[in-house]
Amino acid sequence: MTTGHDRAESSVTFAGIRTGINTTMTWVKSQAVSAILGLGPEVVGMLTMLKVGQCINIVFSAMLAKAVINGVQGDTFKRWVHK
Repeated sequence: MTTGHDRAESSVTFAGIRTGINTTMTWVKSQAVSAILGLGPEVVGMLTMLKVGQCINIVFSAMLAKAVINGVQGDTFKRWVHK
């Protein structure tokens, strides 16, 4: 049986993970934008026409989905659920 303390601990853990992911994604986005702004306008136009942004989005989505699936199937998540 779970106690209030266990639920609070899980909530804090999930909140910490969410905050860490948000911070990381904000940093990655700012790094990508600054790198793209360093390119010339012709290169940026070419990347836009080639839909490179959509390709990057697909790759990151696949990586995130794989991480979530691994996390759900991992032992740590199972221990949280069975507490």
